[in-house]
Amino acid sequence: MTQPRAQERLRHRFAIRLTGHQPVVTEDVSEGGFAAVMVQPLEPGQRLSGTITFGELTVPFEGHVAWIDTRAPIRQLGRFGVRFASLPESLRHAIAAWQRSLLHRNTRAGLAA
Repeated sequence: MTQPRAQERLRHRFAIRLTGHQPVVTEDVSEGGFAAVMVQPLEPGQRLSGTITFGELTVPFEGHVAWIDTRAPIRQLGRFGVRFASLPESLRHAIAAWQRSLLHRNTRAGLAA
């Protein structure tokens, strides 16, 4: 049985630059980490550092690979999850600002429909 997530996920595609790896795009982001896809294989527990870009703001992070989806055939995009080692205040603020922005946008779209 899967455990409920501790933080609300923000389903959005953000650019991630991992040190020593190809750029990747997120599937979702939370204060705990992010899920993304990439061709280059990663290993569970592997330490990562890089930057995540929220609009005009680029924030550094450190973390480790929490899980990988090994069901993807070779040479296709594989999914993986990264858990942040610590959450810089700038990253916490960026995630919260994007969550508020998307909520506001979705609310306005719902009112306009």
